[in-house]
Amino acid sequence: MALHQFRKGELGYWLGVIAEGGMDKTGPVPQAFVDALVTLRCIEIDASGAPVITDKGRLALRMENQDLHSGS
Repeated sequence: MALHQFRKGELGYWLGVIAEGGMDKTGPVPQAFVDALVTLRCIEIDASGAPVITDKGRLALRMENQDLHSGS
């Protein structure tokens, strides 16, 4: 059973927001998305409490961008 229930593209969107500084037009990244991205090891939380993109997260962003450009 899934731990989180997100729509297609939501995790990729919020991962991109974190990569660009952690805020979008509505405010900070919701905690449910932070938790899911930590669980997936796409981000880590540093000593100051800020999310940091991991190598896996950078790969996920590159793959997401390829999907957008290929029309998938």
